[in-house]
Amino acid sequence: MVIMLLLCVGCRAEYNLTINDDLSVEENVLATEDSEFFEEYEKSSVGRVIGIILAPHLDLLNENDYVINNHITEGRSGATIMKKFSSIEEYANSNLFSSQYAENVNYSKDGNKITLSVKGNFSKAEQDQSRFVVDEAAISIKLPFKVIENNADKVDGDVYTWIFTENDTQEREIKIVFDKSKIKKDINYWYVGIVIGIIILLIVLFMAVSYTHLRAHETGRNL
Repeated sequence: MVIMLLLCVGCRAEYNLTINDDLSVEENVLATEDSEFFEEYEKSSVGRVIGIILAPHLDLLNENDYVINNHITEGRSGATIMKKFSSIEEYANSNLFSSQYAENVNYSKDGNKITLSVKGNFSKAEQDQSRFVVDEAAISIKLPFKVIENNADKVDGDVYTWIFTENDTQEREIKIVFDKSKIKKDINYWYVGIVIGIIILLIVLFMAVSYTHLRAHETGRNL
């Protein structure tokens, strides 16, 4: 589930996984460094530095149909790596970079219940040549299904996010369990607001008309 291409030493990684209602999967990894990192290479442009960092990985990424784009901003720059999978099974079985966090990605089905979990940690040791050093990371999973169980640090609607800081050195489990047969219906609050407004207006009009008729009836009776 955690598929990270971590490009620099001590970089920040943002990983977004989207599970669609047809159980296809879209992943988007953004790995960046701050401007101070690139300032160390005075004679090279930011884009060239990113290209040099990416170069050893391009063949593998291209062979596995990843789309790679530079991400250059004033504050932080790096690259985005994107791929689409036809199913969760394909995604779980063709994870190129799960070793950056854990040895195995656990995927299981029990009827309509699907469980995705991974247990590990990010490397903090620069001498570990098998993994990239990660200072900060945010891993988000977006899905339209009813979630039965999760241990996310933050939930915002249908997005579940796990946040990692430089102080996270112990093993952590990322886990989410959902029911693929139950799709959450998005509430259109704008539409609901309009309907409620119309109902209130009708009630006010009804009361006004009723009051007018009552006054007219009392006036006629007095005459």
